[in-house]
Order: sequence, then structure tokens, then C-alpha cells
Amino acid sequence: YDLIITPTRDQHEYLKSKGYPSLLITMGYISEFDYGVSYNDLKYDIFFYGQLKPRRRKLIDILEKHFTFYPKMENIYGQEEKKLAFSNSRICLDIKMSETFAFNWMRFGEISSNRKPIVADFSYDTFPYRFNEDYLLINKDNMVPKIDEFLNNGNLMEQMAINAYQKSSQYSLG
Repeated sequence: YDLIITPTRDQHEYLKSKGYPSLLITMGYISEFDYGVSYNDLKYDIFFYGQLKPRRRKLIDILEKHFTFYPKMENIYGQEEKKLAFSNSRICLDIKMSETFAFNWMRFGEISSNRKPIVADFSYDTFPYRFNEDYLLINKDNMVPKIDEFLNNGNLMEQMAINAYQKSSQYSLG
């Protein structure tokens, strides 16, 4: 290979250690992701978007007993549809699809570009983002009380959203 582009430090270091030409690129703020979200009409606690694979569905079923979700989760496309969802939700939830170490750079970049607080259930190699600084880290056992506490702390939600936005801007591709 002439060059292998990877979004995680661990993959980058592994490839370099094996002698492969590797380039670490992280996704951050992308101006096309900034939908001009309003923050005045927050009807729902949580916005989750993505495929509802079994692991995600199981965790969302638990959370729906305690929090209100933006009604549409799958097949959300287009700037206007996403703007509406972001504008009507207090926080955004990013849940792993399965037991994997994969980190969804595009989703984090999109959420942080709209200055929304992020709650996620993974901490493995989320460079440049830091858990409990740029996003709230949860797991199945603590997610309900942690999200409840987070939703009741507007200052913390705002600070994490600003931190993630600034981190995304620092690692911007455009």
C-alpha cells in the first residue's frame, strides 16, 4: 500500500509498527454539519439516530422507561430533518452497535458541530475526545442515573457540549 488512512491511534501505531505507511486522520467539526440548530424548543430528553440493532434496541428500551426520546431514530437524513431533531432534543445518545471498539467519528463530529451534549457508552480510543470532559460516559449498569443527573445539570451539559465543539474545531477537516 502507498498509504493507509486510519481514524484511531491504536490502528495507526499498529500499522506503523508493522512497517505500513499510515496516516492518522480524525474527523472533527465540518461546516456542512452545522445545521443552525435552535435551543428554544427542547421537547425531548434524548435524540438517538442510527440502526436499531439488537444491542442498541435493548439499551434504548431500558432508557425509554425513564426519558423521552425524539420519536424517529432510523432513516434520518437531510439537513432539515436533522436540524429539527437536534433542535427538539436536550442531549444526543451515541450507543455502540455491538461489542466493538469502533468509534463513530462522523456522528461525534455531527453532534458536536451542533453544540449538543453527547452521551456515549464507549471510552476506547475516542481521540481527540475525552470521556467525562467532552462527552458523558455511561454503561448499561449506570446509564439511567447518570443521564438523569446529567439532564438536571444544565451547566455541565453546556460545558461538555462546548468542550466537544472546541475539540472538533481543533481537529477540523473543513
